[in-house]
Amino acid sequence: MSKVQELLKNAYENYCEEEHISYQKEGSKIIKTFKDTVYDILCLSYSLIHYDLLDKNILLIGKNSYEWIVSWTSIIGYVGVAIPIDNTWTLANLRNVLNQLEISCIMYSKDYEDISVIEKEYQNIKYFCIEEDIPNLIMEGKRVLDKQENKFSFQEVNDEMACELKVESAILKNVNFITHTPKNLLASFKYFNQRLPLTREDKIYTYLQMSDSYVSIYAYLYSFYTGTKIYFGTEADMFEELLEEKPTVFFGVPYDYMRILESYGEENVERLKKKISRNVNLTKFGIYREKEKSFKSFHQFLGGNMKYLVCYGNLSEKNIKKLYLDVGLKIQTLYGVSGATSLISFEYYNDKEVFSSGKVLENMDIKIYEPNSMRYGEIIIKGDNVTRCYYNNIQKTNEVFDYKGYFHTGDLGYIEKNNELFLVGNTQNKIMLDNGKTIYSDELEKIFYDIDEFATVNIYERKGVLNLNVVTNMEREKVDSIVMNINSELPEYMRIKEIHVKKNRLSMEGR
Repeated sequence: MSKVQELLKNAYENYCEEEHISYQKEGSKIIKTFKDTVYDILCLSYSLIHYDLLDKNILLIGKNSYEWIVSWTSIIGYVGVAIPIDNTWTLANLRNVLNQLEISCIMYSKDYEDISVIEKEYQNIKYFCIEEDIPNLIMEGKRVLDKQENKFSFQEVNDEMACELKVESAILKNVNFITHTPKNLLASFKYFNQRLPLTREDKIYTYLQMSDSYVSIYAYLYSFYTGTKIYFGTEADMFEELLEEKPTVFFGVPYDYMRILESYGEENVERLKKKISRNVNLTKFGIYREKEKSFKSFHQFLGGNMKYLVCYGNLSEKNIKKLYLDVGLKIQTLYGVSGATSLISFEYYNDKEVFSSGKVLENMDIKIYEPNSMRYGEIIIKGDNVTRCYYNNIQKTNEVFDYKGYFHTGDLGYIEKNNELFLVGNTQNKIMLDNGKTIYSDELEKIFYDIDEFATVNIYERKGVLNLNVVTNMEREKVDSIVMNINSELPEYMRIKEIHVKKNRLSMEGR
């Protein structure tokens, strides 16, 4: 399957009246069937095409909502090219994109404060409020489609043409856009399903931002493939929602699995460890206990029905992953990059735990480029889920693709005989945060190097936050003020939290 249109039509026919999406809205739980979701997508598509947005670039910015995800699916499946961006982006980040890319429409959440400024500056763009205008557009389309016998009579989309542009970074004026085609988005579902064999009996829980490919593709779009229910939660209410919804699948990032243990409580975690130790000793004497029964309180803390824990990125502490495994819950690590629709390798749910980044997908052509004496080198890839180019950027495309057509990820790793992939670092000053976000430290450092009084700058991550080392003769108060101003122009997750100033003992003349 390579077309989003085909995926949605199959779900409409096979899972029609079954529960699909649920979420909280104004204190009430809303439940949408597969028929509801798909029909809303079709109705919105008709309206957007009516507003002359066919084959146009449409930018989405805002918090998670049913209307947001319906809009995104409508665009990638039937209308044009979606540019989903993080809802923490600042006005400066948004301007960088709008100044470089021809945008015909912006869909925004009503709480996005900078939209009034953008509307005044870019008056040739159509603007739709996600919470207010999108429901009206769905109703406009519904009035037409209700009269049509064939609800799916839309122009067929070429599965090799771009349907989504992922912004690699927007903190600099030259923004890089990775192209995704429908074929890229759906290419790995067969192999993903072998590792995470969900059915219509399962329910996915996630609160993560839908602008991230990991969530929008492998939690949301994948639910159409399997007939699986999905609950869109909120980070603040996660534990209450887990108890209420009793999901079987959790999509998270390393931060979530550490947070779960913290919320469970230090004393309770210590009791778990003691129980684990007792179970190990009993096993030596041939006495076995079912893990779920032995650790019932922890399972109940996650709703009581949890079977699969998916994690985008490696947990920095292996003992955390082992603790979950010892209580009967395997964390399945997933590794990917934006250039490969966020999926290169993924652990099988029933694999023996080896603390890798999972087994390489069977549809991936992967090599270790120029391995050193320790057997690791840069991970390079080919495959149907790999982007073909950067949008309107031949120079960047030539930088990341070699003459054989392999995409250079910038990550370092090695592969064992059983196709297990192990990461050991990267070649691009790339920082992977525990919240799943990727930051390129060299891009951030360029901003600080524009300050003439900063002799040297180094940005790194420690204990989950970004640190700045700066060598300068400037007074500390002034350094703090400069960093505060720069932070105000950056998304929340890219802001410097710790500053370390060292006096420059050498003359700064000649810089």
